[in-house]
Amino acid sequence: MAKPPKSVGYFDYLYDLPEGMRQDTSLEELFFKPLDDRASKVFNTLREDPQPNLSGEETATLAIFILSLLHRGRESLAAAKIASAAHFERVREEVGARYEELRTEGDPPTFQEFQESEPDNAADQAFYRSFARLMANEKLIDFMANMHWRKVTRDSSTPALLLSDDPLLRTDGFKRREGHFGFPLSPDSMMLAFYDGNYAAEVMERSVKYLFGSMNRQTVGAARHFVVAKDESQTRFIQNRFGIALRSPFGEQMLSRVAPTGA
Repeated sequence: MAKPPKSVGYFDYLYDLPEGMRQDTSLEELFFKPLDDRASKVFNTLREDPQPNLSGEETATLAIFILSLLHRGRESLAAAKIASAAHFERVREEVGARYEELRTEGDPPTFQEFQESEPDNAADQAFYRSFARLMANEKLIDFMANMHWRKVTRDSSTPALLLSDDPLLRTDGFKRREGHFGFPLSPDSMMLAFYDGNYAAEVMERSVKYLFGSMNRQTVGAARHFVVAKDESQTRFIQNRFGIALRSPFGEQMLSRVAPTGA
């Protein structure tokens, strides 16, 4: 069902901070909004320049923004919290085994007393405190800076790009010849980033209509909650493909990496 933009794209209280942390703000205000403001300036550069060449700071902003897209969805955020809680428990076990060695003058005399002094939602609080560091991944920033970037602009025969709650076109793994990802800049242009320069050249030989169609099929197929379009000309395309190729939330990938062997 078609709805105006203000009626889609959000969930109430999704980014509220847990009890025991600041209640006068949210993760959105503390992290996403400032990041989105900086990223919008980078997007303006990408849209306006036919052959954009980003600075190191702009590349870092773009990398953090892209990583945030993989985490800010409801399902991915929930799975990331579970993964973080599993990591928190593992670290706590390690600390418990070495508590006498690690204890400082102001700490309780026993690890049991230390645990009892923690709030019930200590793991949840730890997740939100570390969220910014999780997004500012230096290895990812360096990796992205060295990828082969290409901009593709729509021609008159090509349907406009669509947007959804999972808008990042991506392969399962980037460090391989066909590894790449992409994202819409606007209904009329998109950016693609490739691991291998030769493969980038092969892909860019394909038609704009093919590239835009591939982006739209992934965008709509991966949608769980909504698709955004500039008009209703692609309604049938959206109805036929909505949610038929769901991808595991990125937070679930984090969870698989922290799960014990055999779990």
